[in-house]
Amino acid sequence: SDAVRELLNTLDGIFGEGELSQMAYRLRRSGT
Repeated sequence: SDAVRELLNTLDGIFGEGELSQMAYRLRRSGT
């Protein structure tokens, strides 16, 4: 689960304000 969060953080940094980062943000919120 921690590895997934790390991956999402990386994708967030790569794609910035894209749709994928918003999806990652939602996943991170629900994952907490």
